[in-house]
Amino acid sequence: GGTALISGSLSRAIAGLNASWARERPDDDRFATSVSVDETRRATLLALDAIRIEAAEEGWDGYGASPVFQDTVAQAISFLRLLPTRVPVPDVSASPSGEISFHWSTSPNRVVSVAVSAAGRLTYASLVGDSRNFGSEALSDELPQSIALSLQKVLGLGSER
Repeated sequence: GGTALISGSLSRAIAGLNASWARERPDDDRFATSVSVDETRRATLLALDAIRIEAAEEGWDGYGASPVFQDTVAQAISFLRLLPTRVPVPDVSASPSGEISFHWSTSPNRVVSVAVSAAGRLTYASLVGDSRNFGSEALSDELPQSIALSLQKVLGLGSER
């Protein structure tokens, strides 16, 4: 029952991400077959699924943490779909507030974190040298400019998508 539902849900998420990345890069040979998927993105989805299972109950951390709900996982997958393919795999974790956090770091003073809530709120913070940036944005059909800029600065990416 539950395992099949999880597996089907994860398979649909992988297929959806694969299709959106194929549209982003139609000439990329990695998308030549329908079963092909970027293994790094698959790893992120598997990490999300593990978090959903491990943090499903109130107090999952032993200190009264809020559970991570399926809606939060769905919002996190929606956020992942917005990331350009050249963004490396983030560290993924659950927060005590029930949000899912994505974390990228290239050095101790080049860091960006984005937390995704069940309601689709993206809360972000970045550090680049002595410069700090933080805020909150609504999840929509485009990566918020503030988060895109933070990722570009921390990861050293160009501005093209």
